Amino acid sequence: MLGGSLLISLGMAGFAASTYAFTAFATRALGPVGFADFSVFWSLLYGVGLGMALPLEQETSRLTSGARTRGEPLSQAVMSASRAAVVVLPIGSLIILGSSAVLVRSTEEWVALGPATAVAVVMLGVTYVVRGGLSGARHFKAYAAQLGFEGLARVAAAGCLAAFSIATPWAWAAAVTGSLLVAVALTVRPLATEMRKLARLPQVRPRPLAWRSVLRSMSALVVASVLAQTLVNVGPIAVRLLTTPAQAGLVGSFLAAALIARAPTLAFAALQAVLIPKLAETVERRDVAAYRRTVSQALVATCGLGVVGTAICAVAGPELLRWFSGPGFDLPRSDIVLLAVSTTLYLITLVLQPAAIAVRGHRAIAMVWVLAAGVFVGGCLLPLDPIRAVNLALVAAMAVPVVGLVPVINRGLSPARGTSGD
Repeated sequence: MLGGSLLISLGMAGFAASTYAFTAFATRALGPVGFADFSVFWSLLYGVGLGMALPLEQETSRLTSGARTRGEPLSQAVMSASRAAVVVLPIGSLIILGSSAVLVRSTEEWVALGPATAVAVVMLGVTYVVRGGLSGARHFKAYAAQLGFEGLARVAAAGCLAAFSIATPWAWAAAVTGSLLVAVALTVRPLATEMRKLARLPQVRPRPLAWRSVLRSMSALVVASVLAQTLVNVGPIAVRLLTTPAQAGLVGSFLAAALIARAPTLAFAALQAVLIPKLAETVERRDVAAYRRTVSQALVATCGLGVVGTAICAVAGPELLRWFSGPGFDLPRSDIVLLAVSTTLYLITLVLQPAAIAVRGHRAIAMVWVLAAGVFVGGCLLPLDPIRAVNLALVAAMAVPVVGLVPVINRGLSPARGTSGD
Protein backbone atom coordinates (compact mmCIF):
# COMPACT_ATOMS: atom_id res chain seq x y z
CA MET A 1 0.00 0.00 0.00
CA LEU A 2 2.91 2.35 0.74
CA GLY A 3 4.32 2.27 -2.80
CA GLY A 4 1.00 3.14 -4.40
CA SER A 5 0.37 5.87 -1.87
CA LEU A 6 3.78 7.39 -2.56
CA LEU A 7 3.19 7.51 -6.30
CA ILE A 8 -0.23 9.07 -5.90
CA SER A 9 1.14 11.46 -3.28
CA LEU A 10 3.48 12.84 -5.93
CA GLY A 11 0.62 13.32 -8.37
CA MET A 12 -1.57 14.75 -5.63
CA ALA A 13 1.15 17.21 -4.58
CA GLY A 14 1.21 18.61 -8.10
CA PHE A 15 -2.58 18.61 -8.27
CA ALA A 16 -2.88 20.40 -4.93
CA ALA A 17 -0.35 23.03 -5.95
CA SER A 18 -2.17 23.56 -9.25
CA THR A 19 -5.55 23.84 -7.50
CA TYR A 20 -4.28 26.59 -5.26
CA ALA A 21 -2.49 28.31 -8.14
CA PHE A 22 -5.72 28.17 -10.18
CA THR A 23 -7.73 29.54 -7.25
CA ALA A 24 -5.20 32.31 -6.61
CA PHE A 25 -5.46 33.38 -10.25
CA ALA A 26 -9.27 33.21 -10.06
CA THR A 27 -9.66 35.19 -6.83
CA ARG A 28 -7.53 38.01 -8.17
CA ALA A 29 -9.15 38.04 -11.62
CA LEU A 30 -12.74 37.83 -10.36
CA GLY A 31 -12.58 39.65 -7.00
CA PRO A 32 -14.75 38.74 -3.96
CA VAL A 33 -18.09 39.29 -5.76
CA GLY A 34 -17.15 37.55 -9.02
CA PHE A 35 -15.55 34.72 -7.08
CA ALA A 36 -18.82 34.40 -5.14
CA ASP A 37 -20.55 33.62 -8.46
CA PHE A 38 -17.81 31.12 -9.34
CA SER A 39 -18.28 29.53 -5.91
CA VAL A 40 -21.81 28.48 -6.94
CA PHE A 41 -20.33 26.47 -9.82
CA TRP A 42 -17.58 25.08 -7.59
CA SER A 43 -19.96 24.10 -4.79
CA LEU A 44 -22.43 22.38 -7.13
CA LEU A 45 -19.71 20.56 -9.07
CA TYR A 46 -17.81 19.34 -6.01
CA GLY A 47 -20.98 18.88 -3.97
CA VAL A 48 -23.64 17.15 -6.07
CA GLY A 49 -21.24 16.33 -8.92
CA LEU A 50 -18.48 14.78 -6.86
CA GLY A 51 -21.12 13.06 -4.75
CA MET A 52 -22.23 11.27 -7.92
CA ALA A 53 -18.68 10.61 -9.12
CA LEU A 54 -17.02 9.24 -5.98
CA PRO A 55 -19.27 6.14 -5.73
CA LEU A 56 -18.40 5.41 -9.34
CA GLU A 57 -14.70 5.42 -8.47
CA GLN A 58 -15.19 3.46 -5.26
CA GLU A 59 -17.34 0.74 -6.80
CA THR A 60 -15.22 0.50 -9.95
CA SER A 61 -12.11 0.18 -7.78
CA ARG A 62 -13.74 -2.44 -5.53
CA LEU A 63 -15.05 -4.50 -8.44
CA THR A 64 -11.88 -4.39 -10.53
CA SER A 65 -9.73 -5.14 -7.48
CA GLY A 66 -11.87 -8.19 -6.68
CA ALA A 67 -11.71 -9.38 -10.29
CA ARG A 68 -7.95 -8.90 -10.39
CA THR A 69 -7.49 -10.84 -7.13
CA ARG A 70 -9.49 -13.73 -8.58
CA GLY A 71 -7.60 -13.56 -11.90
CA GLU A 72 -10.73 -12.60 -13.82
CA PRO A 73 -11.03 -10.12 -16.72
CA LEU A 74 -11.55 -6.51 -15.63
CA SER A 75 -13.75 -5.58 -18.58
CA GLN A 76 -16.99 -6.84 -17.01
CA ALA A 77 -16.44 -4.85 -13.82
CA VAL A 78 -15.52 -1.65 -15.65
CA MET A 79 -18.39 -1.96 -18.13
CA SER A 80 -20.90 -2.62 -15.33
CA ALA A 81 -19.75 0.53 -13.53
CA SER A 82 -19.85 2.48 -16.80
CA ARG A 83 -23.43 1.45 -17.50
CA ALA A 84 -24.41 2.48 -13.98
CA ALA A 85 -22.73 5.84 -14.68
CA VAL A 86 -24.96 6.30 -17.74
CA VAL A 87 -27.94 6.17 -15.36
CA VAL A 88 -26.44 8.14 -12.47
CA LEU A 89 -24.78 11.07 -14.23
CA PRO A 90 -27.81 12.42 -16.15
CA ILE A 91 -29.70 12.46 -12.85
CA GLY A 92 -26.89 14.52 -11.34
CA SER A 93 -27.00 16.91 -14.28
CA LEU A 94 -30.75 17.42 -13.87
CA ILE A 95 -30.29 18.10 -10.14
CA ILE A 96 -27.61 20.65 -11.03
CA LEU A 97 -29.85 22.41 -13.55
CA GLY A 98 -32.70 22.63 -11.01
CA SER A 99 -30.49 23.73 -8.14
CA SER A 100 -28.71 26.38 -10.17
CA ALA A 101 -32.05 27.89 -11.20
CA VAL A 102 -32.78 28.50 -7.50
CA LEU A 103 -29.33 29.79 -6.56
CA VAL A 104 -28.61 32.30 -9.33
CA ARG A 105 -29.99 35.82 -9.35
CA SER A 106 -30.77 36.24 -13.06
CA THR A 107 -31.78 34.23 -16.14
CA GLU A 108 -28.58 35.27 -17.94
CA GLU A 109 -26.49 33.91 -15.08
CA TRP A 110 -28.39 30.61 -15.10
CA VAL A 111 -27.95 30.19 -18.88
CA ALA A 112 -24.20 30.27 -18.28
CA LEU A 113 -24.07 28.43 -14.94
CA GLY A 114 -26.55 25.59 -15.39
CA PRO A 115 -25.30 23.98 -18.62
CA ALA A 116 -21.62 24.60 -17.75
CA THR A 117 -21.99 22.80 -14.42
CA ALA A 118 -24.09 19.97 -15.87
CA VAL A 119 -21.45 19.23 -18.53
CA ALA A 120 -18.71 19.39 -15.87
CA VAL A 121 -20.58 16.80 -13.76
CA VAL A 122 -20.68 14.33 -16.67
CA MET A 123 -16.97 14.81 -17.33
CA LEU A 124 -16.22 14.41 -13.63
CA GLY A 125 -18.10 11.09 -13.61
CA VAL A 126 -16.14 9.77 -16.60
CA THR A 127 -12.90 10.79 -14.90
CA TYR A 128 -13.72 8.97 -11.69
CA VAL A 129 -14.76 5.74 -13.44
CA VAL A 130 -11.35 5.71 -15.12
CA ARG A 131 -9.63 6.48 -11.79
CA GLY A 132 -11.47 3.62 -10.11
CA GLY A 133 -10.36 1.23 -12.81
CA LEU A 134 -6.76 2.43 -12.57
CA SER A 135 -6.62 2.06 -8.78
CA GLY A 136 -8.35 -1.34 -8.79
CA ALA A 137 -5.95 -2.60 -11.47
CA ARG A 138 -3.01 -1.22 -9.43
CA HIS A 139 -1.98 1.24 -12.17
CA PHE A 140 -1.01 3.83 -9.58
CA LYS A 141 1.51 5.51 -11.87
CA ALA A 142 -1.23 6.28 -14.41
CA TYR A 143 -3.54 7.39 -11.56
CA ALA A 144 -0.88 9.82 -10.35
CA ALA A 145 -0.23 11.00 -13.90
CA GLN A 146 -3.93 11.77 -14.36
CA LEU A 147 -3.87 14.03 -11.31
CA GLY A 148 -0.76 15.74 -12.63
CA PHE A 149 -2.15 16.27 -16.12
CA GLU A 150 -5.39 17.69 -14.74
CA GLY A 151 -3.45 20.11 -12.57
CA LEU A 152 -1.15 21.22 -15.39
CA ALA A 153 -4.12 21.79 -17.70
CA ARG A 154 -5.84 23.90 -15.03
CA VAL A 155 -2.78 26.08 -14.48
CA ALA A 156 -2.23 26.53 -18.21
CA ALA A 157 -5.85 27.57 -18.69
CA ALA A 158 -5.70 29.91 -15.68
CA GLY A 159 -2.55 31.55 -17.04
CA CYS A 160 -4.25 32.19 -20.38
CA LEU A 161 -7.40 33.58 -18.76
CA ALA A 162 -5.37 35.84 -16.48
CA ALA A 163 -3.14 37.02 -19.34
CA PHE A 164 -6.20 38.14 -21.31
CA SER A 165 -7.90 39.59 -18.18
CA ILE A 166 -10.94 37.31 -18.53
CA ALA A 167 -13.24 38.17 -15.60
CA THR A 168 -16.25 36.06 -16.57
CA PRO A 169 -16.76 33.30 -13.94
CA TRP A 170 -18.01 30.77 -16.48
CA ALA A 171 -14.83 30.97 -18.57
CA TRP A 172 -13.02 29.80 -15.45
CA ALA A 173 -15.63 27.07 -15.00
CA ALA A 174 -14.97 25.86 -18.55
CA ALA A 175 -11.27 25.59 -17.69
CA VAL A 176 -12.09 23.11 -14.92
CA THR A 177 -14.09 20.92 -17.31
CA GLY A 178 -11.47 21.08 -20.03
CA SER A 179 -8.71 19.98 -17.66
CA LEU A 180 -10.70 16.83 -16.77
CA LEU A 181 -11.04 15.95 -20.45
CA VAL A 182 -7.32 16.37 -21.07
CA ALA A 183 -6.37 14.24 -18.06
CA VAL A 184 -8.63 11.31 -19.03
CA ALA A 185 -7.53 11.34 -22.67
CA LEU A 186 -3.86 11.11 -21.65
CA THR A 187 -4.20 8.31 -19.05
CA VAL A 188 -6.97 5.91 -20.10
CA ARG A 189 -4.68 3.69 -22.21
CA PRO A 190 -3.15 1.57 -19.37
CA LEU A 191 -6.61 0.56 -18.16
CA ALA A 192 -7.75 -0.35 -21.67
CA THR A 193 -4.58 -2.41 -22.19
CA GLU A 194 -5.10 -4.27 -18.89
CA MET A 195 -8.70 -5.06 -19.82
CA ARG A 196 -7.66 -6.48 -23.20
CA LYS A 197 -4.81 -8.50 -21.69
CA LEU A 198 -6.96 -10.25 -19.07
CA ALA A 199 -9.80 -10.78 -21.53
CA ARG A 200 -7.48 -13.00 -23.62
CA LEU A 201 -6.97 -15.49 -20.77
CA PRO A 202 -8.97 -18.61 -21.91
CA GLN A 203 -9.01 -20.35 -18.53
CA VAL A 204 -10.75 -17.51 -16.69
CA ARG A 205 -14.47 -17.74 -15.99
CA PRO A 206 -15.68 -14.51 -14.39
CA ARG A 207 -18.50 -14.67 -11.89
CA PRO A 208 -21.78 -13.19 -13.21
CA LEU A 209 -21.98 -9.46 -12.57
CA ALA A 210 -25.08 -7.67 -13.86
CA TRP A 211 -24.80 -3.92 -14.15
CA ARG A 212 -28.29 -3.61 -12.60
CA SER A 213 -26.94 -5.30 -9.49
CA VAL A 214 -24.07 -2.82 -9.45
CA LEU A 215 -26.57 0.01 -9.85
CA ARG A 216 -28.66 -1.25 -6.92
CA SER A 217 -25.64 -1.54 -4.64
CA MET A 218 -24.49 1.88 -5.79
CA SER A 219 -27.83 3.65 -5.24
CA ALA A 220 -27.49 3.91 -1.47
CA LEU A 221 -23.85 4.86 -1.88
CA VAL A 222 -24.78 7.65 -4.29
CA VAL A 223 -27.25 9.03 -1.76
CA ALA A 224 -24.60 8.95 0.96
CA SER A 225 -21.87 10.41 -1.24
CA VAL A 226 -24.04 13.21 -2.63
CA LEU A 227 -25.04 14.19 0.89
CA ALA A 228 -21.43 13.97 2.13
CA GLN A 229 -19.96 16.01 -0.69
CA THR A 230 -22.83 18.48 -0.55
CA LEU A 231 -22.22 19.01 3.16
CA VAL A 232 -18.50 19.51 2.57
CA ASN A 233 -19.06 22.02 -0.23
CA VAL A 234 -22.43 23.58 0.62
CA GLY A 235 -20.99 26.13 3.05
CA PRO A 236 -20.65 28.97 0.51
CA ILE A 237 -24.16 28.32 -0.81
CA ALA A 238 -25.60 28.26 2.72
CA VAL A 239 -23.83 31.53 3.51
CA ARG A 240 -25.16 32.98 0.25
CA LEU A 241 -28.72 32.02 1.18
CA LEU A 242 -28.38 33.43 4.72
CA THR A 243 -26.87 36.77 3.69
CA THR A 244 -28.11 39.76 1.70
CA PRO A 245 -26.81 40.74 -1.76
CA ALA A 246 -24.83 43.53 -0.08
CA GLN A 247 -22.86 40.84 1.80
CA ALA A 248 -21.88 38.93 -1.37
CA GLY A 249 -18.20 39.30 -0.57
CA LEU A 250 -18.65 37.05 2.47
CA VAL A 251 -19.44 34.11 0.20
CA GLY A 252 -16.19 34.49 -1.72
CA SER A 253 -14.20 34.90 1.51
CA PHE A 254 -15.84 31.80 3.00
CA LEU A 255 -14.98 29.64 -0.03
CA ALA A 256 -11.40 30.95 -0.16
CA ALA A 257 -10.96 30.19 3.56
CA ALA A 258 -12.57 26.76 3.12
CA LEU A 259 -10.08 25.88 0.38
CA ILE A 260 -7.23 26.67 2.77
CA ALA A 261 -8.76 24.76 5.70
CA ARG A 262 -9.48 21.75 3.49
CA ALA A 263 -5.97 21.39 2.08
CA PRO A 264 -5.50 18.10 4.04
CA THR A 265 -8.28 16.46 1.99
CA LEU A 266 -6.10 16.77 -1.10
CA ALA A 267 -3.24 14.98 0.64
CA PHE A 268 -5.62 12.26 1.87
CA ALA A 269 -6.69 11.34 -1.68
CA ALA A 270 -3.34 9.63 -2.12
CA LEU A 271 -4.18 7.25 0.72
CA GLN A 272 -7.83 6.78 -0.24
CA ALA A 273 -7.04 5.65 -3.79
CA VAL A 274 -4.96 2.78 -2.39
CA LEU A 275 -7.17 2.12 0.64
CA ILE A 276 -10.28 0.93 -1.22
CA PRO A 277 -8.62 -1.81 -3.33
CA LYS A 278 -6.56 -2.89 -0.30
CA LEU A 279 -9.69 -3.28 1.83
CA ALA A 280 -11.49 -5.08 -1.00
CA GLU A 281 -8.57 -7.51 -1.23
CA THR A 282 -8.66 -8.29 2.51
CA VAL A 283 -12.42 -8.86 2.30
CA GLU A 284 -11.96 -11.16 -0.69
CA ARG A 285 -9.46 -13.20 1.36
CA ARG A 286 -11.69 -12.95 4.46
CA ASP A 287 -8.68 -11.66 6.41
CA VAL A 288 -10.30 -9.70 9.24
CA ALA A 289 -6.99 -9.03 11.02
CA ALA A 290 -5.48 -7.42 7.90
CA TYR A 291 -8.68 -5.43 7.39
CA ARG A 292 -8.58 -4.01 10.93
CA ARG A 293 -4.86 -3.28 10.67
CA THR A 294 -5.34 -1.39 7.39
CA VAL A 295 -8.17 0.73 8.82
CA SER A 296 -6.21 1.49 12.01
CA GLN A 297 -3.12 2.61 10.11
CA ALA A 298 -5.22 4.84 7.87
CA LEU A 299 -6.99 6.40 10.86
CA VAL A 300 -3.70 7.24 12.59
CA ALA A 301 -2.35 8.94 9.46
CA THR A 302 -5.63 10.78 8.89
CA CYS A 303 -5.95 12.12 12.43
CA GLY A 304 -2.36 13.35 12.32
CA LEU A 305 -3.03 15.13 9.05
CA GLY A 306 -6.12 16.80 10.49
CA VAL A 307 -4.36 17.95 13.66
CA VAL A 308 -1.54 19.55 11.68
CA GLY A 309 -4.01 21.33 9.39
CA THR A 310 -6.04 22.66 12.33
CA ALA A 311 -2.91 23.90 14.10
CA ILE A 312 -1.78 25.80 11.00
CA CYS A 313 -5.20 27.45 10.67
CA ALA A 314 -5.15 28.41 14.36
CA VAL A 315 -1.71 30.02 14.07
CA ALA A 316 -1.90 31.68 10.64
CA GLY A 317 -5.39 31.26 9.16
CA PRO A 318 -6.31 34.92 8.41
CA GLU A 319 -2.79 35.70 7.25
CA LEU A 320 -2.81 32.75 4.83
CA LEU A 321 -6.21 33.83 3.52
CA ARG A 322 -5.05 37.37 2.72
CA TRP A 323 -1.73 36.17 1.30
CA PHE A 324 -3.42 33.54 -0.85
CA SER A 325 -6.47 35.44 -2.10
CA GLY A 326 -5.68 39.13 -1.68
CA PRO A 327 -6.48 41.93 0.80
CA GLY A 328 -10.20 41.97 -0.08
CA PHE A 329 -10.73 38.53 1.49
CA ASP A 330 -11.18 38.29 5.25
CA LEU A 331 -12.64 35.86 7.81
CA PRO A 332 -12.18 35.63 11.62
CA ARG A 333 -9.54 33.22 12.88
CA SER A 334 -12.09 31.26 14.95
CA ASP A 335 -14.21 30.57 11.87
CA ILE A 336 -11.22 29.34 9.88
CA VAL A 337 -10.36 27.00 12.80
CA LEU A 338 -13.93 25.67 12.82
CA LEU A 339 -13.59 24.96 9.10
CA ALA A 340 -10.41 23.01 9.85
CA VAL A 341 -12.12 21.03 12.64
CA SER A 342 -14.99 20.02 10.34
CA THR A 343 -12.37 19.04 7.74
CA THR A 344 -10.63 16.76 10.25
CA LEU A 345 -13.91 15.03 11.09
CA TYR A 346 -14.63 14.63 7.38
CA LEU A 347 -11.20 13.08 6.82
CA ILE A 348 -12.02 10.44 9.44
CA THR A 349 -15.21 9.59 7.53
CA LEU A 350 -13.09 9.14 4.39
CA VAL A 351 -11.45 6.19 6.15
CA LEU A 352 -14.56 4.82 7.83
CA GLN A 353 -16.81 4.98 4.76
CA PRO A 354 -14.60 2.86 2.43
CA ALA A 355 -14.22 0.43 5.34
CA ALA A 356 -18.01 0.18 5.59
CA ILE A 357 -18.33 -0.15 1.80
CA ALA A 358 -15.90 -3.09 1.82
CA VAL A 359 -18.20 -5.02 4.19
CA ARG A 360 -21.30 -4.07 2.16
CA GLY A 361 -22.77 -1.55 4.59
CA HIS A 362 -24.17 0.65 1.79
CA ARG A 363 -27.67 1.22 3.18
CA ALA A 364 -26.48 2.02 6.68
CA ILE A 365 -23.99 4.53 5.24
CA ALA A 366 -26.83 6.32 3.48
CA MET A 367 -28.90 6.50 6.67
CA VAL A 368 -25.97 8.02 8.61
CA TRP A 369 -25.51 10.77 6.03
CA VAL A 370 -29.23 11.53 5.87
CA LEU A 371 -29.10 12.14 9.62
CA ALA A 372 -26.00 14.32 9.18
CA ALA A 373 -27.81 16.41 6.58
CA GLY A 374 -30.68 16.99 8.99
CA VAL A 375 -28.25 18.09 11.69
CA PHE A 376 -26.64 20.55 9.26
CA VAL A 377 -29.96 22.14 8.30
CA GLY A 378 -30.90 22.50 11.95
CA GLY A 379 -27.54 24.09 12.76
CA CYS A 380 -27.89 26.66 9.99
CA LEU A 381 -31.15 27.86 11.56
CA LEU A 382 -29.41 28.84 14.82
CA PRO A 383 -29.88 32.56 15.61
CA LEU A 384 -26.19 33.37 15.05
CA ASP A 385 -24.02 35.23 12.59
CA PRO A 386 -24.41 33.37 9.22
CA ILE A 387 -20.73 32.40 9.01
CA ARG A 388 -20.66 31.10 12.58
CA ALA A 389 -23.98 29.24 12.21
CA VAL A 390 -22.82 27.48 9.05
CA ASN A 391 -19.47 26.55 10.60
CA LEU A 392 -21.03 25.09 13.76
CA ALA A 393 -23.55 23.23 11.61
CA LEU A 394 -20.70 21.71 9.59
CA VAL A 395 -18.84 20.54 12.70
CA ALA A 396 -21.97 18.95 14.17
CA ALA A 397 -22.94 17.32 10.86
CA MET A 398 -19.49 15.80 10.30
CA ALA A 399 -19.46 14.35 13.81
CA VAL A 400 -22.57 12.27 13.01
CA PRO A 401 -20.95 9.84 10.49
CA VAL A 402 -17.80 9.56 12.62
CA VAL A 403 -19.95 8.17 15.42
CA GLY A 404 -22.41 6.30 13.22
CA LEU A 405 -20.09 4.40 10.87
CA VAL A 406 -18.12 2.54 13.58
CA PRO A 407 -20.99 0.17 14.50
CA VAL A 408 -21.68 -0.40 10.79
CA ILE A 409 -18.11 -1.66 10.35
CA ASN A 410 -18.24 -3.80 13.50
CA ARG A 411 -21.51 -5.43 12.37
CA GLY A 412 -20.00 -6.18 8.95
CA LEU A 413 -17.07 -7.94 10.62
CA SER A 414 -19.12 -9.89 13.14
CA PRO A 415 -18.63 -13.69 13.14
CA ALA A 416 -22.28 -14.22 12.23
CA ARG A 417 -21.89 -12.27 9.00
CA GLY A 418 -18.16 -12.19 8.32
CA THR A 419 -16.67 -10.25 5.47
CA SER A 420 -17.90 -10.93 2.03
CA GLY A 421 -17.41 -9.85 -1.52
CA ASP A 422 -20.17 -9.35 -4.07
